[in-house]
Amino acid sequence: MNDNVIELNTTGMSEEFENHWSYWRCLKAVCQISSSEGNASAVEQLSRRKSWDLALQCARDHRFLPTLAASLQQSSDALNSIPVEVCEALEQARHDTVHRNMDIYAQAIHLAEVLNGGNIVPVFLKGTALLLASRGENVGRREQIDIDLVVPPSQRHVACDLLQASGYQFVPLQKNGHLDMSARRLDTAKALMVSRHHHHLPPLVHPQRPVVVELHKYQLPGEFDQETLLRDLIATSSEHRSHGVIFRTPS
Repeated sequence: MNDNVIELNTTGMSEEFENHWSYWRCLKAVCQISSSEGNASAVEQLSRRKSWDLALQCARDHRFLPTLAASLQQSSDALNSIPVEVCEALEQARHDTVHRNMDIYAQAIHLAEVLNGGNIVPVFLKGTALLLASRGENVGRREQIDIDLVVPPSQRHVACDLLQASGYQFVPLQKNGHLDMSARRLDTAKALMVSRHHHHLPPLVHPQRPVVVELHKYQLPGEFDQETLLRDLIATSSEHRSHGVIFRTPS
């Protein structure tokens, strides 16, 4: 009996290892395709192993699906070797991402408009900066989660007040990191106080806007020389004028 138990456990471990190995191979192929516009060998590998369903799941898990779709669309040969249902799933992902990112683009422009009204020029960070700097090119290539921005420290309090006056609200986080939509909203003073040991303020939520906004105090967590990095970031950032507003992005 003991031998049988050991054998069953060993078999289970082998299957689990094979599942992990298959997932890793697909993730590697997804990364290769996403980074080199339809890497032919990776596409051939997924088609030969009939692993496209798992590849799509890997891409969804790591928010690569629109990037994968955009890269494959650069190669007609790659698309011709992929099952029709996979092409349809990729096209739907690209379509959904384009529409969502255009809404986020508009939201970011509106944020700049609100802040410009108080003579504040925001510096957009991370994916938001890439999206705005692209001016609509490849708008569906990268999945956006939220909007990140920073303003000079001397203008932080005014920026908080302006954003709240325009309909945004500071929403506390639960212990698991999720938004606590049932909690009482925070005013500027409370938001600044609860985030005193964090590099950004509590999330800003607008009932009519698609994504959460994170107003950063600094662009990196506290173990770095935040003041110097922020000063350099703002000083070297590039100014953009678009749709009647002014904003900056890291150079």
